Amino acid sequence: MGRASAAPLPTAWSKPIAGWMKVNVDAGVLGEIGSGAEIVMRDSDGAVAACATWQVQEKWETRIAKAKEVVWGLKLAHEPEVRNVILESDCLTVINALRTSSPGSSSFDLMVEDIFDLCRNFDNVKWSFVKRSGNPIAHNLAHFQPWEFGRRMWVDDIPNDILDVASSDIAI
Repeated sequence: MGRASAAPLPTAWSKPIAGWMKVNVDAGVLGEIGSGAEIVMRDSDGAVAACATWQVQEKWETRIAKAKEVVWGLKLAHEPEVRNVILESDCLTVINALRTSSPGSSSFDLMVEDIFDLCRNFDNVKWSFVKRSGNPIAHNLAHFQPWEFGRRMWVDDIPNDILDVASSDIAI
């Protein structure tokens, strides 16, 4: 009998099908500086519809930062015309928690419940894991300068640095 092997994990960004938006998220803790979350929403043509970055002085546990990015990503996607969302993260811990939806009472479990509550705003939500190499646009946004505390969001006037990464992402 042969050995079973798992399907390889995606390493590149892929376009969503027509009628869906893909929301890529990334978050991290920056040593003593604080924590940040980055969100990029793209349509089925790969065009950036919106992006946002949040930097705070709090130093979150990594999985909490990654769960917060999902909350903020769904909030960014909550627009009247967005009904179908693929939320993509490089954090397998969060994606697996969303796929299995096991109840719990930790701060992380409560954030997962908040995420499920936000999902009621959409007709369909799918969870997708991609390796960090497949999420360069959100990762690039994580290093967007100037790094400053607060929230920044772009809908109509997407920064050229982000558009450049998005263009090269589609060509992959």
